[in-house]
Amino acid sequence: MKQLGFTPNERRLLFVLLGLFLLGATLKLLHLTHETSPGFSYAAADSEFAHRSALLDSLDALRDSTQGLERQPQLTSSRSKKKLPAPASINLNTATKDELKMLPGVGEVMAQRILDYRTAHKGFRTLEELKSVKGIGTKTFERLRPYLKLH
Repeated sequence: MKQLGFTPNERRLLFVLLGLFLLGATLKLLHLTHETSPGFSYAAADSEFAHRSALLDSLDALRDSTQGLERQPQLTSSRSKKKLPAPASINLNTATKDELKMLPGVGEVMAQRILDYRTAHKGFRTLEELKSVKGIGTKTFERLRPYLKLH
């Protein structure tokens, strides 16, 4: 090294760098030879998902065929246990509080708000006007729309 013209400090630095390089290469080699398989298999999870989805689809098809009805979208949450009204069966301008409470997501307070709004504005002119009732936004309105009618 003296022949290359390095100072003692430069030689020490070169030896440290060379030692770190060799240490890193050794650790990498050890890691490659002792690599373990991953604990989670995405392929197995995807396969299980596909299997369960197919099972649910076949159960839906079976239910639809035994009922002889077109499949309607599920508009109830898993928490809701009330029986839903038939599509377009509730007239927004003549419904009672009990009829309004049959709607998904409408309880005692919301039904009263709808009745109060209807009284104050002398009825609803359009279904979309229901969004003016406090607590009924776009999502709630879209959930209620299939069951509502005017006139």
